[in-house]
Amino acid sequence: MITDEFLSLTKDNRGAVDMKINFSMDVRQTQKLQMTKELKQAIELLNMNNQEVESVITEEIRENPVLEVEPREEIDWSKFANDMKNVVTHQSKSYNEDEDNESNPENYIQAPVNIYDYLEKEISSLRLEGYEKDIAYYIIERVNDSGYFTADIEESSAVLGTESGTFLRVLKKVQSIEPAGICARDLRECLLLQLEKTYAKDDIVIKLVENELENIAAKRYQLIQKKYKLKEEELAEALRIIKSLDPKPGREFTSFSPEYVFPDVYVEKIGDRWEVTSNSTLPHLYVSEFYRKMLSEHKEDVDRDTEKYIKEKLGKAVNLIRNIEQRKNTIHKVAIKIVENQIEFFEKGKSHIIPMKLKDIADMTGFHESTVSRAVNGKYMMTPRGLFEFRYFFTTSVSTSDGLSISNKNIKDRIKDIIEGENKKKPLSDQKICDILNDEGIEVSRRTVTKYREELQILTSSLRRES
Repeated sequence: MITDEFLSLTKDNRGAVDMKINFSMDVRQTQKLQMTKELKQAIELLNMNNQEVESVITEEIRENPVLEVEPREEIDWSKFANDMKNVVTHQSKSYNEDEDNESNPENYIQAPVNIYDYLEKEISSLRLEGYEKDIAYYIIERVNDSGYFTADIEESSAVLGTESGTFLRVLKKVQSIEPAGICARDLRECLLLQLEKTYAKDDIVIKLVENELENIAAKRYQLIQKKYKLKEEELAEALRIIKSLDPKPGREFTSFSPEYVFPDVYVEKIGDRWEVTSNSTLPHLYVSEFYRKMLSEHKEDVDRDTEKYIKEKLGKAVNLIRNIEQRKNTIHKVAIKIVENQIEFFEKGKSHIIPMKLKDIADMTGFHESTVSRAVNGKYMMTPRGLFEFRYFFTTSVSTSDGLSISNKNIKDRIKDIIEGENKKKPLSDQKICDILNDEGIEVSRRTVTKYREELQILTSSLRRES
């Protein structure tokens, strides 16, 4: 969707009048927005990370003689490393280095390929209505690195103001995207989605995936064989098929060499305030003075074709410079609102992250939700607690007994802590974990605990038991 913000980037974005005449000779006048090249470029640049924008700049400089770039100093890598070291050193006293694994120095300069980018592009190939696209984007924003959709259907439907049946229908369409199994809600669904495309007619394999995953994990093969009256070779073949499936269809997007990133903004506490500073590593562009003077001071020496060529290139150069600056300002404004909304996180640590949606930041900035989505995609902030992608701060929530909301990230962390502290000889059931959380004021169902445990890739209590 086109935003008011981007409409201000060009003066030529006026609606075109479209005359429609139906069979009853009824004449209607509608207004449509013209997608200019400049507007399209502005939207695309905002969705890019710095490396992608720099590639665009490099290409434009190669093709446009009017566009020039100021030479920049070589990066002092030792200083860069010391700066990052200082970021970690000057943490607040309340922060425990072991609390966040994001404090690993490697994480300050590396990040995996973002699965969101791939899914966003693939959505455009699906036949979706306008409201279905909104649901689809909501879904892919909540897909983890393993490729699983991590939000609750009922909660998500309520947030979007739609029926759960409608949400599930769109989810099914998104799940049709390759690789098979992407956007599944759990391991069982992930494997079944793959079987639909490869072994759809193999009923016994489907039954085993639907009903016997725990027994397969525990290697209770004789029990399975007896229950389904299978020959040994039939069971062996079924297990071979199941083991050939990919339990993490999203990992192909994180298996590439690490991508080195620079933070888009720095976040630091100055006095009593948390300040956000832009850190654009992009080259500084400007319009060549030589060509500017050719049109202003030596116009009589320039033939018509040359004049037309220079004007065209000047226009492209100006638009690119303006769009890059607009991108920088938009990212900065979004970052400020994220920080303002997550003060508790910056003061006390990741256990204090609060639920936040793209719509929250959209309301605060006045941008459209799609603009915010592009502004956070592939963007990073360096903080006293490490390097974080903007999307890290967007989470769904669960209500507590005192009427407050708690992030699903916090709930998952708490479930993990409970399981790590359990008696390994008498591991806790999902219902017991649910009871503990409810006693702590976190109102979740046993089903939600099971879902979060599976997303954490933690085995059931029976499979965690140690002799």
